[in-house]
Amino acid sequence: SGNDTGIHILAGDQAIYANRIGTDFSGNSSGPGVGNLIGIRIDPGADENTIGSPDPTHKNVISGNINAGISVESDDNLIQGNHIGCSLAGDTALGQQEGVVLGGDNNLLGGANEGEGNVISGNDLDGVVIGWNSSGHQILGNIIGGDASGSAPLGNFVGIFTIGGDNNIIGNNSALGGNLVAFNGHHGIMLLAQAKTYHIAGNTITQNGGDGILLGTFSANPDTPQQITINRNSIFDNVELGIDLSPDGVTPNDPGDADTGPNTLLNFPELSQVSSTHAQGTACVGCRVEAFIADGD
Repeated sequence: SGNDTGIHILAGDQAIYANRIGTDFSGNSSGPGVGNLIGIRIDPGADENTIGSPDPTHKNVISGNINAGISVESDDNLIQGNHIGCSLAGDTALGQQEGVVLGGDNNLLGGANEGEGNVISGNDLDGVVIGWNSSGHQILGNIIGGDASGSAPLGNFVGIFTIGGDNNIIGNNSALGGNLVAFNGHHGIMLLAQAKTYHIAGNTITQNGGDGILLGTFSANPDTPQQITINRNSIFDNVELGIDLSPDGVTPNDPGDADTGPNTLLNFPELSQVSSTHAQGTACVGCRVEAFIADGD
């Protein structure tokens, strides 16, 4: 702790277990002079490293740093079972600006088996940032914005953020493959500009301070996210919309669905009749409409 870079990986096939990177030895406190500028930095070409594991004794606490907890610029790395932005106990924010910045390609953050997920919470800006030109990443089974139990707030500002990349996966529909993206101060998942062909599935996205999922734009880049598949997520109790296609707020349907924007501003389905066993209405040709049963009040 207290360095420019806590651990700087220049060659591949390294394993990093059971460290306190940016905190004191207990893993439960940080402060001025303790955090590094970057907790762990993996350089381009330094591929196939392992940071943490499902074994609880291998857990790294990567928190209290100034910029990023983990900055990845290489391929095929495995990041599992760590606390990133919070204390060893998982109940206190010790954030840095960004939790994990994923550059390179084909990195796995978390996993779909017991103990593989990370707790990525308490960071000042984004829990996870996906790089502009990155592809093939999988973000699975993590708690992003909650404490280690997943039941109490320990939010980042935005849970998952990107302005680009393609063919990245955020959650899957296996029993443990979905992420909990909750309690973040702004949006849960925020995809802007050149993000393409993402698959967002199996996640629980709740109690975020903005939209659950925002597909949007920003002034410096007129591009819009396209071919974003959002499938079988549980999205509820967010302050704004569950899924928002920019511009902000509900976008009215248009005849022939000729308008342009994120996900081509696809018209939403309009339901005319709903019962406990069926729904009737209209939707775009070839579209899949998913129906969910709400929990009782």
